[in-house]
Amino acid sequence: MNIMATAHNSLDRQLLGDLDTASPWAAILDQLGLAIAVLNADLGFLRVTRQFAAATGATPDFFLGRQYFEVFPQPVVEAIFRQVRDSGIAHVHTARPFLPKLSPILGISYWNWSLTPFSDGEGAHPRRTQYLVLTMQDVSAPLNSEIRARRGEAELRTLLDHLPGMTYRAAADWSSDILLNCEALTGYTAAEINALPEKWLSLIHPDDVASVVVDCERLRTGPQQATLNYRIIDRNGNSRWIEDRKISLFAGDGSFLGVEGIAVDSAAATARERGRGFSDPHYRSLIEAAFDELTARKQAEASLRASESRFRRLFESMTSGFALHEIVLDAEGKPCDYRFIDVNPAFEAITGLARADTVGRCVRELLPNIEPHWIERYGAVALTGDGQQFDDFSSDLDRQYRVTVYRPEPQQFAVIVDDITALRRHEESLRQAATVFEQTRDGVAITDASARIIAVNRAFSKITGYSSEEVVGRNTSLLKSGHHDAAFYAAMWSQLTGKGFWEGEVCNRRKNGEHYPQWLTISAVLNERNEIERYIGVFTDISRIRNAEAHAEFIAYHDALTRLPNRSLLNIRYQHALDRARRHDHKLALLILDLDLFRNINDSLGHEFGDRLLVAITERFKSRLRDEDTLARLHGDEFAVLMEDVEVSADAAVVARDLLKALEAPFRIGSAEDIYIGASIGISISPDDGCDPALLMRNADTAVNLAKAQGRKTFCFYTESLTTLALERMRLESSLRKAIELEHLVLHYQPLIEARTGAVIGSEALVRWPDPEQGMIAPMRFIPVAEDCGLIAPLGAWVLLTACRQMKAWLDAGRPLRTIAVNVSPRQFFLQDVPELVRQTLADTGLDARFLELEITEGILIEHGERAVAILKRLRELGVRLSIDDFGTGYSSLSYLKRFPIDKLKIDRSFVRDITSDANAAEIASTIIAMARSLQLSVLAEGVETPAQLAFLERHGCEYYQGYFFCRPVAAAQFPESCPVTSP
Repeated sequence: MNIMATAHNSLDRQLLGDLDTASPWAAILDQLGLAIAVLNADLGFLRVTRQFAAATGATPDFFLGRQYFEVFPQPVVEAIFRQVRDSGIAHVHTARPFLPKLSPILGISYWNWSLTPFSDGEGAHPRRTQYLVLTMQDVSAPLNSEIRARRGEAELRTLLDHLPGMTYRAAADWSSDILLNCEALTGYTAAEINALPEKWLSLIHPDDVASVVVDCERLRTGPQQATLNYRIIDRNGNSRWIEDRKISLFAGDGSFLGVEGIAVDSAAATARERGRGFSDPHYRSLIEAAFDELTARKQAEASLRASESRFRRLFESMTSGFALHEIVLDAEGKPCDYRFIDVNPAFEAITGLARADTVGRCVRELLPNIEPHWIERYGAVALTGDGQQFDDFSSDLDRQYRVTVYRPEPQQFAVIVDDITALRRHEESLRQAATVFEQTRDGVAITDASARIIAVNRAFSKITGYSSEEVVGRNTSLLKSGHHDAAFYAAMWSQLTGKGFWEGEVCNRRKNGEHYPQWLTISAVLNERNEIERYIGVFTDISRIRNAEAHAEFIAYHDALTRLPNRSLLNIRYQHALDRARRHDHKLALLILDLDLFRNINDSLGHEFGDRLLVAITERFKSRLRDEDTLARLHGDEFAVLMEDVEVSADAAVVARDLLKALEAPFRIGSAEDIYIGASIGISISPDDGCDPALLMRNADTAVNLAKAQGRKTFCFYTESLTTLALERMRLESSLRKAIELEHLVLHYQPLIEARTGAVIGSEALVRWPDPEQGMIAPMRFIPVAEDCGLIAPLGAWVLLTACRQMKAWLDAGRPLRTIAVNVSPRQFFLQDVPELVRQTLADTGLDARFLELEITEGILIEHGERAVAILKRLRELGVRLSIDDFGTGYSSLSYLKRFPIDKLKIDRSFVRDITSDANAAEIASTIIAMARSLQLSVLAEGVETPAQLAFLERHGCEYYQGYFFCRPVAAAQFPESCPVTSP
């Protein structure tokens, strides 16, 4: 088999030429005694050597164009051939009847053979098998010698039984193993001789021992024969001459094993033998024949041992697992188990079953949970002789095996086992890879080294619009969009060839011509020569991501509703505009537009309607502006306009006036009635009013407040005085926070007078701020500040709590009061949960809810509609009374008064002040009183300061009064029990 291995190592891709009869290789292979056939992937003959043809009794041309197993039909062998072809793994097999050619001696040939696959690629990962090489060596001679030796052993034993001597074997230490007739020659049994101190030497005559030892030692020097004549002392003490023919024995590695021989009595025999004598020719020929036969048998045994040694080495060096078994039958003659006879090391490694633990034992003992079908399969082969090949999984060993099983002897079976677990996992990996290739959402294209497309997946077709048939065989350049220049692709290929990898964003073209961005990763695949053989491109369509990024960027810098620039983009554009203005010595104008009473529209018509109105307003504004002007939506109902190239401030005034004019026409949204809306605009000029964007916007906001204070629907420029007012407001806010924290605020109470009786029936709680530095600060100064900065909530809660405590104290003291009136700021009304605040305050103070009256403004009702109604209803459910303060200053009407759960109307002091001098004021006051009476509401006039005012109110039926005419607001300790007045 070493010759076969050498020959295999010499085979290469020129094998077909080398096996040509004219090739020097053909002659060499013939001399090596190798029979070789080359087969294609379909197991058809391509070429055979003369040795192969001679072994089969045919000519080389006979095989060309024929299929191997048409010529030699052997199912088990065919299964092995196909396994080698499919797996790409070579196979080696030892002596087996292989070719149906008659042997001159025994009628059959035995061969050692191997089958080696050659693929269409090289390296660590061979590809499809291209052809197979079958190499065979005839080992019939040594096997036939074994058979002859076994057949002749019986004849030899019969011959030796008739010799007048003994046959023996002596080991290297000269210990004897007598085979036959030792007792007749010496009088001793074999056991007795072997028990002697020096065994056979103990029987040799003392005078002959030395020469015998010298002659025997000479046999150690090499294979040879020797005939010795010496005397022995038998059991009876008699001296006998014997003739001893010996042959030396050596192992395959050249080590001395011992001797074998025939010893006969040369001095005495039976009467017939004595008559002939030892030198009788017939007697001598009998001895010679026996010795020759013994010599021939030992030579055959030596050859057989050498052959067995070679086969054992091959058996143990096989890469495939091999095991010989004996089938075990049950009482019914059916296979129920099998016993291990022998296994090779590869079998141990593949199965994990050690030879020492398996030989002689049954499989059910080793693997108690073995599946029954294994025994059934093996039993069928052992009993029928029909070989099988199959792949199966062993749950006991947790491995996948490819098994070839055949029957060498009846009721035996041999298995050739290959662990194909890794192969199956690799195949599964390939299947998974193929599934991933087809199912992945990323497009995949495989090209050759010239960028010509070899394969694409489904996602490729879905993304690009090209089918596989349309692109396979074409260059990837068909996907180019023209977006990238030659330098881009040169850099890409430079990195690919240098590093074997490139990734980045590419703009490619779909089949329909659409350009789209993709994230592309290209990897180079190298062959065994480290040359680029393939490229694999994997790409993701990132058009959605880029669109999302663009959308996110748009949203970051634009208003989602109107799609106008937002504050961030306005600041960026302002900075650019400022840089240009400085270079060209121009001015910038920033206009802040605040829509008047837009909240009322949202509350009454809904936010969706309000959004549609904002979009319509945006379109009107855009139509009045230049392209270089920036219109932005800052938040809610506030817009801004950034004007560049402003020569004089009057340019900004022209634009402001035009924007206000754009709002004069009514808006028609859906089926709703015409909507009229105005705006207040503040203007700041850069660099006159500042260069910092935040400062410029703050100044414009300040100007907006001034425009609102002037009656809305107008515009105002920022002035330094407005900044002074803003700074004073900030200082006031800071002082107010401290005053609340330090409890510097106090409540004063103004009596409420009943017209019918003139009695003090209650009071209105009014907050006062006696500042240690500024003295008494008027509510009209700090209440708006509290509302703007959010302090109105804690301030209002304190006022409510303090007023309720005081009312409870008065009631506990027996004062006959019916009402404590507390003002609720519009900001407080929605900034906190007023009904819950009232409920908790009443619970904390113990004041009955019927004594508490909350005063709210008309603006709360008009601007917040349904939301205000819901809050008022919750307050009424608590038992609290409600009044409208400053009634008549807003949109007073019967329709909305009917909607709200109101108990009282308070005539604003502005009407009461002019009631005797202004007919309009008098008319409004009398109308309010009449309206309250018609709605069954109470009415109270505030700010009564003269007898004439009081007389007018009494004449028209006003029920309650308050004002300086009766009593100024005073501290709780000075609150009067009565307020006597002189009747006018």
